[in-house]
Amino acid sequence: AAQAAFAESSPRLQSPGDQVPEDFAPALTYNTACSSLSPVCTTTSTMLHLSLLHTRLPITISLALTALVLWGVICALRGTVDRGYTAALWVAELLIIAQALLGLPLLFAAAQPARLAMHIVYGGVALALLPAASAYARGRVGRGQAVFYAVMCLFLLGVAMRAALTGGA
Repeated sequence: AAQAAFAESSPRLQSPGDQVPEDFAPALTYNTACSSLSPVCTTTSTMLHLSLLHTRLPITISLALTALVLWGVICALRGTVDRGYTAALWVAELLIIAQALLGLPLLFAAAQPARLAMHIVYGGVALALLPAASAYARGRVGRGQAVFYAVMCLFLLGVAMRAALTGGA
């Protein structure tokens, strides 16, 4: 069912037997005839699921960061950063970490990982930005801290969008 959903969502996989583009993962094929006991089919199914999640999670990350930008503006207008906002920032960081972890097996399966260099750079920046910004903003309070976090989330949103655009597709 998940393979069929992946095939329907991707213009490249139109019918059983179609190949995932070689520059992305040459070992993956869409094959509904596989038995679930076959290690090749299990690996293929797992990689297709990982690929599906890795291509869909940026949507969630982008929506979360957009909400955090707006929430940061509201916090700036109120002149304070509450604990809920700080917790939401770390939830966004956990989503980014999950995105990176989903991408690692896909990177190792890629035929040309050098082609993904900018994707990897953007991912690294996205991973490091929130912890670095949090350390930098530790001494700030009130409106300045809220503006800083809102601008950082806006920048992180741009980085996340660029990472999605430079992916392996």
